[in-house]
Amino acid sequence: MALELIRRLKEKSFLIYSHSLSSLQAIQSFDIINITVFSILKLYTHLTDMGKHGSLCWIPSYVGIKGNEMADNAAKEGTVLYWF
Repeated sequence: MALELIRRLKEKSFLIYSHSLSSLQAIQSFDIINITVFSILKLYTHLTDMGKHGSLCWIPSYVGIKGNEMADNAAKEGTVLYWF
């Protein structure tokens, strides 16, 4: 979603932070068998073709960053299973 937003913005440089180290490692390893990684790499390439440049940066979870903690809580709420 961040890359799609960046595609629409006029800014030429960007930095995306993620606490998912495994996701960033999959992207870095060019694991194109994974459809999600393939889609990210394809869009990232499109952005560079547009003259945009950026980086993906890992940040540890729970480091006291309010937005990060809010995102973690929202993700946890989204994974709750309800049994009927």
